[in-house]
Amino acid sequence: MAIVRIYDTLDVDQLYSLHDLPGLPAEYRNDKADALLIPEGHGGIIQAAWRTAYIITRWGKVVRTAPNGGLYTTPPQNGKIFVTPSTSDMLKNGPMHPKRPGLPRYAWFADPDDPGVEYGFLYD
Repeated sequence: MAIVRIYDTLDVDQLYSLHDLPGLPAEYRNDKADALLIPEGHGGIIQAAWRTAYIITRWGKVVRTAPNGGLYTTPPQNGKIFVTPSTSDMLKNGPMHPKRPGLPRYAWFADPDDPGVEYGFLYD
């Protein structure tokens, strides 16, 4: 982990590898997460522009990003922000999905070292 300064005023602990996530299957351990759920206000940041810069700086090396290096967030729902590399990503499959209609798209694993943060890995 390294400290990175953004906007000349905010120091961010940048992650370079996933923490040891309890229950994470071996096949995911050397890979990047597909998505994140983070608590609203994580790092004390509420403003959307700052939050996006904070998320990319902190988790950009451990979560898959868009081809342009970006991550996209949803407005907070139930106190959590959903972060993915796609603007059209969803937490659950649509009703017409061939394998998992209406079911969650991700297996979620909580980070015991970062309360409230969950890493998501797409189901096959």
